[in-house]
Amino acid sequence: MIDPVDIEAAFEKLLGRIEQSPTGCWLYTGGIGDHGYARFYLPRRGSKRPRLRWGHQVAYELFIGSVPAGRQLDHTCRVRHCINPTHVEPVTQKINLLRGVGFSAINARKTHCPEGHPYDSLNTWHRQTGARRCRTCHRQSERRRRTQRAECVNT
Repeated sequence: MIDPVDIEAAFEKLLGRIEQSPTGCWLYTGGIGDHGYARFYLPRRGSKRPRLRWGHQVAYELFIGSVPAGRQLDHTCRVRHCINPTHVEPVTQKINLLRGVGFSAINARKTHCPEGHPYDSLNTWHRQTGARRCRTCHRQSERRRRTQRAECVNT
């Protein structure tokens, strides 16, 4: 949470680094981190060293309030350096990951295995790691393995 004494300084600093886009995004013109998120150095009372925070988090706290415990801010506009507090939504880490473009999100959106069998309640086997496996493909693989093993034993 932002120190109440520094709110005015943070507010002025933040507003001075916003460029509004036609889509309604508030594009941060200050520092951008390696992954494309706005890096905001928050002035701290009684310290020469400012605290590094993500711009969308600072804007959310300034305009809306604190982020609920156990929640992350997800950019609904999908523009990482947008700091418009109405373009972020507090969600759980799982929802944030599944809405994204990483491997977890891509695999979670798949409805069929690579062979075309559906990932449904009857045909899907869940490993302890959380990974899905197609029961039909698994049965076929086991059948091939047993056949090859029997051929090796019989020769």
